[in-house]
Amino acid sequence: MKEFDKNSREKIRVFVDEYAGKKLLNIRVYYQDIDGEWKPTKKVYL
Repeated sequence: MKEFDKNSREKIRVFVDEYAGKKLLNIRVYYQDIDGEWKPTKKVYL
C-alpha cells in the first residue's frame, strides 16, 4: 500500500486488491472525521 497526502484532512491510498479472482488497483481517498478517525470515500478501481 502507498499513501499520499491530498491535503491536511485527506489522504490517497493505493493498493492492489482481488475480486472474483482478478487483481485490481484500488485507489481511494480517505478523509479525517471530527473524531480524528480516517474513513474512506467512494472507491475507484482500475
